Amino acid sequence: MLVRDLVQVSPRRLAGLPVGVWLVASAVPLVLLALAGSYGFHRDEMYFILAGRHPDFGYVDQPPLTPLLSAAATQLLGTSPLAVRILPALVGGLGILVCASMARRFGAGATGQVLAAAVLGGSFWLGLCHLDATATFDTFAWTLALWILIELMAAPSSERRWRAWLALGLVMGIALENKTLPVFLAAGLAGAVIVYRRWEILRSPGLWLAIAVSLAIWAPNLIWQAEHGFPQIAMAQHLAEQRSGVAERLTQIVDLGLLSGPLLWPVPVAGLIWLLRAPEARSWRPIGAAFLLNLVLMFLTSGKSYYSAGFVPVLIAAGSVGLERRMARFSPAGRWLRFGPVAAASALVVALVALPLIPPRQLHTTIVPELYPESVSQLGWPEMARQVEGVVDRLSDSQRSHSAIIASNYGVYGALELFGHDLPPVYSGQNSVWYWGRPSDDTTTVIFVAWSLSYASSMLSDCRIMATIDNGYDLPSLEQGSDIVVCSNMGTPWSVLWPMLKHVD
Repeated sequence: MLVRDLVQVSPRRLAGLPVGVWLVASAVPLVLLALAGSYGFHRDEMYFILAGRHPDFGYVDQPPLTPLLSAAATQLLGTSPLAVRILPALVGGLGILVCASMARRFGAGATGQVLAAAVLGGSFWLGLCHLDATATFDTFAWTLALWILIELMAAPSSERRWRAWLALGLVMGIALENKTLPVFLAAGLAGAVIVYRRWEILRSPGLWLAIAVSLAIWAPNLIWQAEHGFPQIAMAQHLAEQRSGVAERLTQIVDLGLLSGPLLWPVPVAGLIWLLRAPEARSWRPIGAAFLLNLVLMFLTSGKSYYSAGFVPVLIAAGSVGLERRMARFSPAGRWLRFGPVAAASALVVALVALPLIPPRQLHTTIVPELYPESVSQLGWPEMARQVEGVVDRLSDSQRSHSAIIASNYGVYGALELFGHDLPPVYSGQNSVWYWGRPSDDTTTVIFVAWSLSYASSMLSDCRIMATIDNGYDLPSLEQGSDIVVCSNMGTPWSVLWPMLKHVD
C-alpha cells in the first residue's frame, strides 16, 4: 500500500487486472501454504531464525532483514516451517500481480496479462517463494523496483514524479537491508542509462533523492560491515572461488535461462528482444541492456543464477506482449488449447523439482536431489538431533556436566538448537555463529557433530567415533555419513582453539 500510494497509481493498476491474473496470483500462495509443512526446515531457514534471535545491524553473510523477519514469525506463530513460509508465499502472489501489471504497461491486453501471470506462476517463482530465503525477498524487491522504473523511464521528469523516485529509494534501501545484490541492479541500470544516453534520468532530482534515501536506509548495515572489516566481501570472494571455472560460470547463465521453466524459456528471451528492438519499447531499452550488463557482472564475479533472477518477471512481462499477438490469430479456445498444455507441463516439471511433492522416503529414488539440492537440505534434521541426544546419553555425569557440542556448520547448529532436547551448549565456528559464543574454559568433553575423526583429533586428543550420521532417507546431504566424535582431553585452552574453528562458507 505504501509503494502504491507513493507511486500515485490508481487502484485500477492492480484491481483492474483480469480475473485470470487474480486466480493465478491466489492459487500460487494457496499451493505454497498447503505444502509448507510437507518437508522440514531448510538449513538456511534455521540459521535465519537463530540469527534473528541475536539481533544486530548485520551478519557475516547477510544484512539483518530476513533473520529479523524469520525470528519474528516464529515468535508470533511458533517454530515451524509454516510460520516462516507464510510471508514468502504472500510475496509469491504479489509478484505475479506486479508482473501482470508490468505486462499491461508494456501494452499487453487481458490475454497477455494472464499469460504473463501463468508463465511466472509456473516458473522458478514456485520454488523461490516456497522457502524463507534472502533470495525470495531480494527477487521480489528487484521486481518492485523495475515496476516503478517502468513508469519513471516513460516520463522521468514529469510533475509529481518525485513520489515515484521516493518509492524507488525506499524499495532499494529496504532491499539492501536484506541482501547486497541490489548493488548489481543499480550498477546495471546506471550503465544502461549511460549507454542509451538517457541524460534526463541522470539530471532528474528524483534520482538523487532515491539514491540518498536508499543509502540512508542501508547505512546501519554499511557501518556494521565497516566496523567488522567487511566480512561479506570475504564471504563473496570465498563463494566465487568455488565457481571460478568458465564452465561453472556458463552453467549458471544456462540455469538462469531455464528459470522460467523447461518449456517456456522462449518467453523471457522474446521479452529481452522486444525490450531491445521493438519501437514501442524505446522508453524501456535500458532495462533490457541492464539485464545483459548484469549477465556480464554475474559471469565476471562467478555469481549464481539467482543473482540476476530479479529481471525474469519483467522479461516475462515483456515477452507476453509478443506472445499475445502471435496467439491473436487463434480463437479464444484455440489459444488456451495451445498454450495451456505446454504451460501446465512446464509448471509440473518445476513443481516436482522445487516443491515437496515427492514423499521424503522416495526422494532418493529420483533425480530431484541432483537437480535441486535444496530439497535435501529440508530433511533429516530432527533425526540428527535424536542421534546426538543418544550420544549425550552415553556420557557419564561428570563428562556431561563439563561438555559442549561443536557443530560443523550452521545447519547442524540450527538443528540441534531447534530440535535437540536436554543437550549441552551448542556452538559452531561457521559464519556469524562463531560470534555468538564459545565453550566455557572449564569444558573438558567436546562432542563434534558432522566432523571427521581426523579433524577432531588434529585439535584435541582422546577422540573416538560415537555414531555416524544417517538422515534416515538415504539422501546425499552434506552431513550424511559424517561422524559424531567425542574428545575428552582438553590440552589446549579455548582462547587458542576457538579462532582455529572460525570459517566462512
